[in-house]
Amino acid sequence: MKYVLLTAAVLAFFAFGYFLMDRIDRFLCENQKAIQNEESDSKNTQILLSSDLTDDEILKEIHGFKKNHSKTGMLLYDKNMNTFY
Repeated sequence: MKYVLLTAAVLAFFAFGYFLMDRIDRFLCENQKAIQNEESDSKNTQILLSSDLTDDEILKEIHGFKKNHSKTGMLLYDKNMNTFY
């Protein structure tokens, strides 16, 4: 009788584990799809500001870009030094 109860308990444990892992797997797949959709929506946009623009024109371009893109980050590149700031 002990072995029957032990076997039933182990089978119940495995069934519960199977259904729990199935739910976790579906949850992770949905999250991965949501993350991929969010990444595809937020594409990198670049603006090129040449050196012949005045400071006011550069600031106007930057402000216009920031109005259209709420999450703005800037990366400055110095061509002569070949470095990023």
